[in-house]
Amino acid sequence: MFLIGLELHFTIHSKSKFLSPNKNKISLFDVATPGYLPHLHIPLFKPAIQTAILLNTRVQNEFRFVRKHYQHGDLPAGYQVTMNEKPIGQGGEWKGWKIRQVHMEQDTAQKRNEKSKQLHESTDNNPHNENSQEDGYKYERANAPLLEIVTEPKEATIQETVQFCRDIQTLLRDHDISDGRMDQGEFRIDVNYSQKPHIYRAEVKNLNSFKAVQHAIGNKLKLIKHLVSCC
Repeated sequence: MFLIGLELHFTIHSKSKFLSPNKNKISLFDVATPGYLPHLHIPLFKPAIQTAILLNTRVQNEFRFVRKHYQHGDLPAGYQVTMNEKPIGQGGEWKGWKIRQVHMEQDTAQKRNEKSKQLHESTDNNPHNENSQEDGYKYERANAPLLEIVTEPKEATIQETVQFCRDIQTLLRDHDISDGRMDQGEFRIDVNYSQKPHIYRAEVKNLNSFKAVQHAIGNKLKLIKHLVSCC
């Protein structure tokens, strides 16, 4: 049995960034300048709570921000502010997919050489990658308000998975929560794969086209089948 789990990331419509005031400028907080404090934009909670309700999750009474630490050039502070431990919504179901949670977090900077069709394996987030320092980053996207929707693992086909991603994109567009333009990095998908009863698991991150999702799932499932057959 092959299971697929999704993490869908959308840039929220907003006049400000997540923790700094101006959407169209790079602030000193965005580049982790010492001494500059975050500025939380409270109206951002409205589209996030609206999404949680649309996906039939239980809106929580308490939200909490935490720091998720990792060292990489796209996060100059060395951590990401996220709500993944105390999310906005939990435990819903929409169009046959169980929703684990809906939460907000700050977006990262963008690699200067990032291509619209490039697939980033989870192992690419390596602070010792020799190209990361050389290529540099664009910080216009850093600290943008990011909405994350996490599903539970589900036995699904490639076509069902892609259609669910399309449906979520349409839902958020129809309610003016996000434009979800994948070519602009406003909608990015992480796909997790596993197989029961075996323990094989794989993940592909930051997919920014439905074609990329389709190819990634197909390739990873072939790999898992090969590993199982060798045992």
